[in-house]
Amino acid sequence: MLKITKDITIEKLDYLYKQLLNSTNEKLDIQLPSKIETNEFSLLFSVIQFIATWIRNSNSGNLHLPIYDDEISQYLNDNEFAYPIIVISWEKLILNKNGNNIKKLIKEPSKEYFKQMDFFKLKTYDVPIYCFDFDKSNRGMAKSLYMDKENVFSEDGFGFNLFPAYQQVGSFNKELFRKNIVNDLDNITAIIHELFSNTHEHAKTDEKGSYLYPNIRAIHLKFHKKKIETYQEIYKNFKALENYFKSDFKLNSQGELYLLEISIVDSGPGLVKRYAGLSNLKELSTSEEVNYIKQCLHRHNTSSDIAVSDTKGIGLDRVLQTLDYKGFIRIKTGRVDIIRDVKTINYQHHHNASDIKLFDWKTNNENDYLSYPEVTGTLLSIFYPLTFN
Repeated sequence: MLKITKDITIEKLDYLYKQLLNSTNEKLDIQLPSKIETNEFSLLFSVIQFIATWIRNSNSGNLHLPIYDDEISQYLNDNEFAYPIIVISWEKLILNKNGNNIKKLIKEPSKEYFKQMDFFKLKTYDVPIYCFDFDKSNRGMAKSLYMDKENVFSEDGFGFNLFPAYQQVGSFNKELFRKNIVNDLDNITAIIHELFSNTHEHAKTDEKGSYLYPNIRAIHLKFHKKKIETYQEIYKNFKALENYFKSDFKLNSQGELYLLEISIVDSGPGLVKRYAGLSNLKELSTSEEVNYIKQCLHRHNTSSDIAVSDTKGIGLDRVLQTLDYKGFIRIKTGRVDIIRDVKTINYQHHHNASDIKLFDWKTNNENDYLSYPEVTGTLLSIFYPLTFN
């Protein structure tokens, strides 16, 4: 059994990936924790991407929850990871502490959770928005993102619909939100719209166009507030983030840096498989995988069959532009885990995609990329520093 512990980190997830992908004939169950205590950048959706990878693995077994029957609602409300993991694991047995399948008991609490999430009524400062492809109905499509099952709202529509989400993230200090966070909302909305539109278009089917089930597309907004020295200590094992926090930031009067984390995850084929049309990444080196991602980041490149227009296929390029002089982005897809510190290494449009600078998540090396266990889908996580007047 693979156990996700309360103190799970991205480094510990790497070990679980190795266990999963090195398994042979043994069915591997997953045990979820009672809670996740770590507050690491990109962690929540890294866990969800791991579960999505487990589900697509032929050796995936059943899902174990650390609860009894009467604790279902509380478990869902207390843990942002629980609901999406349960939904995408629905074809598995979902077992309680006694080993009983509790799917029938979970249905109604799950519906209530989705309703509360859809109206930004969850009792947390963080904002998760989960979307699923269940059937031909609109069930599982967040009303803030989708006009109907096939169409997402425009960028202006996102800005209007997500304003309550921004208020929820800013509810830790409403006066601060009113005076400061609102200055960044247009940029934040642009990033979310570009990234979610991309995943809506490219992550519902596999690289051959076949519908994927189960499937998830999700957004997570999370507020981080710490002294700059604390950030440096937390991320001292990740050279790129350590360097990011050594650059100059505008801090509040207490010397704290306020960051908004924007994460988007899907369980599609991943950027490389989608763009290259490949089913087997072993045909590529890790450097070749990174080069395909660079092509995805390059202006006007798209894997869509629809003709390129001024606004199509430039989403990732626009995100880099929006993050220029301030942001940090992580992209985990296929067998690579790469980053770009756009604050330290500023945005520059290149005529050749190969000239785009991307760095390995762990080593911060732009020439030698580590090969990680292959994951399902694509995870993009962003640190966006908030403006102080």
